[in-house]
Amino acid sequence: MPLISLVVSTAITIAVVELLLRLPLVHGARQMLSLSRRAAAVMSSRRISEHWKEQALLKYSVRLAGTTFRLLLIFALLGAVVVVLAGTADFFLHPAIPSLAFLASWPGLATATVASVVYLVLRSRFGAK
Repeated sequence: MPLISLVVSTAITIAVVELLLRLPLVHGARQMLSLSRRAAAVMSSRRISEHWKEQALLKYSVRLAGTTFRLLLIFALLGAVVVVLAGTADFFLHPAIPSLAFLASWPGLATATVASVVYLVLRSRFGAK
């Protein structure tokens, strides 16, 4: 496993971790969970008529669809960042193994996992919170 592939995959992993921390991913997940709980409460309520349940569930489903679409866009952005960073690194560094191929392999996934855990630990101890 070439050293340059390790360095490039570690750098890409750190960039993606920083993006994940800065993008509203957790907020979107919490919003989806909250909407799901409220929809379940409406459905199980005996006090609410079927007509109002239909109205409320329609609004909750539209909100859930919007939140899901926003989360999809966030993940698409993360994927695009990985592709652009890997392509840029490959263009300038000409590694023996293309960066995307390395990141998709078991050693690349292991490297990304270890790099992200180590980076998050170091960031929480010494960096911004």
